[in-house]
Amino acid sequence: MDGRGAVCRNLYVFIEYSHSLDDQTKRVHTIKNQIWGQGRKGRIKFQSLLVALLAFTLLGSTIILMAVSIRKQNETLTATILQRNFEGARNLTISVNTIKDLMFHELGSTAHYISDEKITIEDNPRMVGSMLMGSRLFNSAMIVDESGIVRFSTPDSGFVSGQQLDDELPSHPVGIRGPYVSKVFNAPDGHRMIMAVHPLRSPGQQSGGFVAGLIDLQERNVFTDMFDHAIKSSVGTFAYIVDSQGELLLNPDVRRENNIVPASIIQETFKDRDLRSAVIDNQQGDEYFVGYLQVVGINWGIVFQSPTEIVNETKQTIMKTQIAWSAPFILVILILSLWMARRLASPFVALTATARRIAVGERVDRPPFKSHWNYEAHHLALAMMKAVQGLQSEADKKSLQARTDHLTGLANRAGLEEWLSLHDGETDGYALAVIDIDHFKSVNDKYGHHKGDETLVHLARILESECRKEDLVCRLGGEEFVAILPMEALRGGTELAERVRSKVESAISPTGKPITVSIGVAHYPEHGRDFEEVFQRADEALYEAKRTGRNRTMATAG
Repeated sequence: MDGRGAVCRNLYVFIEYSHSLDDQTKRVHTIKNQIWGQGRKGRIKFQSLLVALLAFTLLGSTIILMAVSIRKQNETLTATILQRNFEGARNLTISVNTIKDLMFHELGSTAHYISDEKITIEDNPRMVGSMLMGSRLFNSAMIVDESGIVRFSTPDSGFVSGQQLDDELPSHPVGIRGPYVSKVFNAPDGHRMIMAVHPLRSPGQQSGGFVAGLIDLQERNVFTDMFDHAIKSSVGTFAYIVDSQGELLLNPDVRRENNIVPASIIQETFKDRDLRSAVIDNQQGDEYFVGYLQVVGINWGIVFQSPTEIVNETKQTIMKTQIAWSAPFILVILILSLWMARRLASPFVALTATARRIAVGERVDRPPFKSHWNYEAHHLALAMMKAVQGLQSEADKKSLQARTDHLTGLANRAGLEEWLSLHDGETDGYALAVIDIDHFKSVNDKYGHHKGDETLVHLARILESECRKEDLVCRLGGEEFVAILPMEALRGGTELAERVRSKVESAISPTGKPITVSIGVAHYPEHGRDFEEVFQRADEALYEAKRTGRNRTMATAG
């Protein structure tokens, strides 16, 4: 038969099977309605058992209270750390202003002494140097005259006597009227520096140069020492100085370079002068608690920041403490709850296991339990087994139909595969015969498909009559049949095939005259390691029988 006929029949079987399942479902509902009213006496309802679950409310309440408590503590800790960082920034601001005033006072004292005493700098370099560097506020120092020429400098200042500042400092502060702190500039040696400046005047002079103390931002200085001391007590906290645009001016801890908050974020976050602290992302996925305050008079900003992990670590500590206190009580509740849950779930676990066995195709002939104290479980088991027994009966019928050729009643390809699966791994051999009707297309064309179907049935009956009970006869499709002869040698299989061929040749078919068949025979394991290889050899023998004239049996050689 052609492929379309097979597809139609398979579709028909599927539709019939679907209708059968619908009918079976209706019967299951009917059975369920019948059994719900039986056996209520002496059974405990599932709803009654739910009362025992009230014990779980204590555990739930504990968890909720812990969550609320931790959240509130998180808010409190966040506010506390933000306030602490603001106060840290404020304290550093006060310290920076104090140091600034000390630097101005030191420079002013030196400038006044030089002016009042009319000291010649070139003649007294050692005394001038000790005056400027004695307080250790500066990394280096220098004196510049009214023309912008360096008259004196300490060895590590980067400047030399006689050097003109115009080229190095385009806006050198010659002619200033009071002390001030410069912007960042690059010294001749390449170091980033700032300098505190105080004018140097003789009595009656309008302009007379200046005295400058230099702070090397790339070396340890008075500010880095102060910042280190300020943050020692706070793990993970660090501070740094930015300019009026938020750009980094001084970072005492070079290990923190990747943690610096970008200038644009500093500017945007603290554009409101009343805002003193905030939680800020540094654009690298890290969040920080940041306190910020400007230093009045020199346009610096102090940034004091801590990682938000501090709060997380504190939360973990609090959580561990709470768990340590509540664990014994929770453990008692959990043990009680587990015992109750086990008692409650045990029948449904058994039912689930039975359902899983059913789902994978196992036969279930007995319920998981005959009787149970749980009312719902008891009746569910009864209903499931009645439904399953009906479905298994239907499934057996459908399984047989699925493994049987609808036309001939022989096993089909699914039946063949099942047989091979059941006998997989067996060492006993078998003979395999592949049978094909000669010129079957002409039968269909000349006598019609109905006679063709009857001819297929005619051949099927002959095969059944010649084969043993333990043999498997299959129709693979169309006019092709297969016979597996367990524990039969190649010679025995060839002899049976020849009997079939001879009987077909001499019997009158539904067409009114005999038909002929060609048969190929092979043997397992002589001609292959598995069924597919043996079938291939038998099919090749069949092809040879067709090629050499049809109506003959051909055994595989070798």
